[in-house]
Amino acid sequence: MPRLFLAAASLIAALYLTPQSAGAVSFGEEVDLVQVKEALHQGDYKLAIALLGEYVSGDPTDADAFNLMGYSFRKLGQFDKAKSAYDEALALNPAHLGANEYLGELYVQTGQIEKATVQLAVVRDLCGNETCEEYRILAESIAESRTH
Repeated sequence: MPRLFLAAASLIAALYLTPQSAGAVSFGEEVDLVQVKEALHQGDYKLAIALLGEYVSGDPTDADAFNLMGYSFRKLGQFDKAKSAYDEALALNPAHLGANEYLGELYVQTGQIEKATVQLAVVRDLCGNETCEEYRILAESIAESRTH
């Protein structure tokens, strides 16, 4: 499964990489997560996905990169691709706090509140509850979804 996702991530990066988005980074140089986080900060999720595709082709074992890829896909409303990226991050590191929280957010966004609640329990087990920002954010998202 990881090799299949890596191939898909590289293909996705190639599809999203346009001359306009490539202006921020020359792909002749090595991509790092600082560049990715800058693209995310600017809300350029397509560029972030392109950068991450390049990045994971060089380091297919970085759970943080797959987590950020999932986040970017989720922000673009591409939930199946986001789920695959989160699954990859969690296959690499089942205790990845961010990927567990973001997967819960994905479940909230897609109306799968029972699955989001399961993810909330995983996040609680990883970091606690009231003092853990990831727990608090996911719990608030779940509570808010139930009031709508």
